[in-house]
Amino acid sequence: MIRRPPRSTLSSSSAASDVYKRQVSTQSTGLPRSEMAEPGSAVLRASAEEERIDLPEVLSRFGVFEMPTDASGGTILKADSLDDIHAYSVVPHEEFKLRGANYLADGVKVRASEPMMHLCKVDMYRSEKKVYSVVRDDPRILQELKQQATPETEFMVVNFLCPIHPFVNVVLYFKTDPDRIQANGSKAFKEMLDCFLNSPPTSRNDQWRLRTLKLLAQCKKGPWAVRKAMGPPVIIGRKLTTTFVVEPDYLEVCIDVSSSAIARGILRLVVDAAAGLIVDLGFCLEGQNEEQLPEQLLGTVRLQRVNLGLLDYKLDMTNFSGGGSRAPAGGEGESSGSAGRLDFLARVRDGCCGGCGC
Repeated sequence: MIRRPPRSTLSSSSAASDVYKRQVSTQSTGLPRSEMAEPGSAVLRASAEEERIDLPEVLSRFGVFEMPTDASGGTILKADSLDDIHAYSVVPHEEFKLRGANYLADGVKVRASEPMMHLCKVDMYRSEKKVYSVVRDDPRILQELKQQATPETEFMVVNFLCPIHPFVNVVLYFKTDPDRIQANGSKAFKEMLDCFLNSPPTSRNDQWRLRTLKLLAQCKKGPWAVRKAMGPPVIIGRKLTTTFVVEPDYLEVCIDVSSSAIARGILRLVVDAAAGLIVDLGFCLEGQNEEQLPEQLLGTVRLQRVNLGLLDYKLDMTNFSGGGSRAPAGGEGESSGSAGRLDFLARVRDGCCGGCGC
């Protein structure tokens, strides 16, 4: 049985989380990071029989095991430095280049200014089936984010659905910065953003969203093959099947990575080298005329050396909270789960690799 502890337990365990970030091995198998980061690794290998990618069932070795989480409730820890593993951070906006004010005439891109949205948290979890709308499945996610926001704040959720056996969702939660938008956003940008977030989910509006949302992906650290595969910025709706859930207080974008053979090939490279990768993602609305330029960055995220083998399952939606959990059988799951997690961290402090089940 795999589960997450109550949020109160997680938020009060920062010391344990620090130990986790410093000392957990980069793969639960106990192999060194250098070995795990090589493409073609025997631990994470693409299945020859199907398009989905098989992952080791490492969590079963721990019995009841609880992952440390970020204070915001996300299932991936917020990084303190580039040395942290299984963590996320915000990418410095200067590391992205967007279309400048005169791009249509001179083709020049300029360093991006501060993003118009803040990254609230990051969830990554495994699932037995495709989960296309995490907020609709569990409204509590948004309710918790709203508690730390003003009434004017709007939310954008980006949900990458990855065909990693069985499935893995990478979910990014952003909230708007009304003051920054008011101060730095042009009239055209404000209209575009309002249209993108709030226009009714008609076929015409969704087609415009598909033509407008741009993904910027770059590999800050990793094998040459992965860095090369990231490529230039793309209008994501032209490459991958992308759907939208539009509600009065949020927009959810679901990007199905399994819908493209090229994307699946890139994903195989990423999975094989995940333990050593640092990947930066950025989002913007493409400026297609002079009024819509220069482009403005919406939000960014940096994923650092994600340990795919340690991702939790999202099995029981009625007990799902913030990123994937399964309700324990009976009423004693909470105490036994806490003991399991503390026992794991104790073994890590003693030098255990975390994957041997000792």
